[in-house]
Amino acid sequence: MLSNKEFMIVGGVDLNAIELPEGQPVVPDDIAVVLYNEALPVRAVLAKYSRLVFEAGQVLDIDDSKLADYETKLEIASYADDILLACSALFLHQAIKDVQDREKYEATHLARRLYSWLESADKQSYVPNIEITAETIQKYKGEIEEWRMKLR
Repeated sequence: MLSNKEFMIVGGVDLNAIELPEGQPVVPDDIAVVLYNEALPVRAVLAKYSRLVFEAGQVLDIDDSKLADYETKLEIASYADDILLACSALFLHQAIKDVQDREKYEATHLARRLYSWLESADKQSYVPNIEITAETIQKYKGEIEEWRMKLR
């Protein structure tokens, strides 16, 4: 039986020894909900792509440059204070990353991964009371990048 200490060793790396830097950004829920809702149409695109890959039995080429705007919005929303909202945004963000890195996967594996991410991303149902500007997006994107630099 693994002790708590042994359980935290993954691939030879002791996860207990990793220290996260202070100052992880937190995006207010109202902003995160707006960004999540604006990015939600990508869910249908990802679902359709996943179905096509599964049916074709091969990884299909796709112009993933159109996913970049959704990716940014979901990345920022994944830093929401509300954990369910943050997880939903993170799951859709990861699905986009898998499509961008599609050459790493076999068709059935990619389709299963995408279905799993989409299934895990619950729709959030509360309505925000805020207007998002490009400056707001840049502000939080900058804070997230700054915090990630501390991780390295």
